Amino acid sequence: MRDDIQQQLSALSRWKVATTALSGNPHQVRKELVRGFSFSSFEGAIAFMQAAVPHINEANHHPRWENSHKTVSVWLSTWDEGNTITQRDIDLAMYLDGLFEQFRDSHAEQG
Repeated sequence: MRDDIQQQLSALSRWKVATTALSGNPHQVRKELVRGFSFSSFEGAIAFMQAAVPHINEANHHPRWENSHKTVSVWLSTWDEGNTITQRDIDLAMYLDGLFEQFRDSHAEQG
């Protein structure tokens, strides 16, 4: 991972770096940023995802994510750069953190 990316990761304290197998090819791996966002309800989790979609489409950088009841889990990696973490992932992680802060009062679980 590039040094400038490594430096920026320190500002993303709630995100973790993970190495995961590629779907369909367990011998090939990807480096990803991973974070879970917890909400007070299923509706809050879905509202967060819906609110993120316009920015994600504009950035043309679509995360691997899933919703499980009140939690949205996000994995960020840039496949066309060798399945590694790039500036695009850092930027999207920062955006999602900011969006989550907007949701904190009305939809996010406290704690």
